[in-house]
Amino acid sequence: IRMRQKMPFIRISFKAFISKERRGGIEKLVHRENLKWLVTAGLVVLIGVGMIFKAAPPPAPRRPFPQHTLYTVGSIRPDIRTQKELDAEVADYFTRWKAHYLWTVPNADPLQKIVLFGIGKEWASPQVATVSEAHGYGMIILATMAGYDPYAQRDFDALFHLYEAHPSRGNAHFMCWHLWFIKEEDEIVGVRNTPGGPFSATDGDMDIAYALLMAHQQWGSQGKINYKEEALQIIQALMASVVCQEEWVLQLGDWVAASPYYHQATRSSDFMLHHLYVFAQVDEENREKWRKVYNKKLEIINQTHERLTPRTALLPDFFRLRDGEFLPAKGTFLETKHDGDFSFNACRVPWRLGVAYLLLGEEGIRDELETLNTWIREITAGEPLNINPGYYVWNAEEGTPIVREWEGTCMSFIAPFAVSASIDAEYQAWLNRLWLSITADCSVKGIPFEVTTYYPNTIRMLTMLIVSGNAWLPLP
Repeated sequence: IRMRQKMPFIRISFKAFISKERRGGIEKLVHRENLKWLVTAGLVVLIGVGMIFKAAPPPAPRRPFPQHTLYTVGSIRPDIRTQKELDAEVADYFTRWKAHYLWTVPNADPLQKIVLFGIGKEWASPQVATVSEAHGYGMIILATMAGYDPYAQRDFDALFHLYEAHPSRGNAHFMCWHLWFIKEEDEIVGVRNTPGGPFSATDGDMDIAYALLMAHQQWGSQGKINYKEEALQIIQALMASVVCQEEWVLQLGDWVAASPYYHQATRSSDFMLHHLYVFAQVDEENREKWRKVYNKKLEIINQTHERLTPRTALLPDFFRLRDGEFLPAKGTFLETKHDGDFSFNACRVPWRLGVAYLLLGEEGIRDELETLNTWIREITAGEPLNINPGYYVWNAEEGTPIVREWEGTCMSFIAPFAVSASIDAEYQAWLNRLWLSITADCSVKGIPFEVTTYYPNTIRMLTMLIVSGNAWLPLP
């Protein structure tokens, strides 16, 4: 096909067709390509031309999976598995995750892909294709798995092209946080920005920028995509459009500029200290400003632990500035009545803070992580499946379980605690039990892959990469 672009006299015919599978009442597009040669002579000509004009192979990854990164001294990995076994479990899970969630957008040129959000699930609108948060996760996963996955760069670039094709209205360097399917006569023919508010979500753009820096370290920026330059543009846009430079906190998205009520608010799941550290190294123009953001996040974490959650070290989903201090949001601030509690945003905090300690050795969060690990191990009697899907921070006594409308636990809350448990040998037995629950594909010991959704399954993927020793910093 590449030769056809260079030598138009060669004629190749191929047939692309789409079949449908029914899953949970939702049509899933499955794309297959069937290359059909018209005559044997055409094949002979193509091979001959290919031998003369052989295309250069893609660059070999510089940091192929597995990496076996040396984390902060004293940190641990599950010792019920050898390193080879840990890597194998990660690779097997990645193969399954990719086959289930990475989806090719029809009729897109160049190739575009998304991480499917909720297709086939009763709770998800059939209109919703993906969100920018999922997109950032997917890009980080692919950049990490290069070397194991021979198509990692191709698929990473396809995710980048999707990001590029769907900019936020508030800042063109950000991705629209919410994409919908385009349908024609019940056939999905593409994706589009949500019509109601095509703006950004900070965590998605932070992860996309971080992933692009990983891609630069992995494959270099001399190809069709200058990964480093694209990352820098997002990082500088974050400083210009998302960082509140009065308080040095990350705002919720570029839409906050038109919503003064949210101007002095921040989300705990955006407390990605290792991202901020790397941004400060890459963005020389704003280095000191990024350090201010980093230090402000540390200040909020420490103050919350000291004044509000001394027993648990839990953080709420959202903070808002009140009386000169960032406190948990009251009531339904943005999403639910638990916006001021440890819920479906803050569930990522043990992972985000844990990896910052493992990669940076940040002692400023050591006490919080120790308190968190000790408390969750005790309250669950050392059984990960006893982790409740949410705990109160502001709206009831600290650490009280939130009662949901459904029974059971959720991998979104279980898996992140494996990262925080990796900081010290004190938590070795607890980490081992967490790993068994994360990797078990049955309801007796864990949560089966098929019965859960994109969010918990993708958090599971990301935490497995970290706990197995395969996370790394994309430093210049």
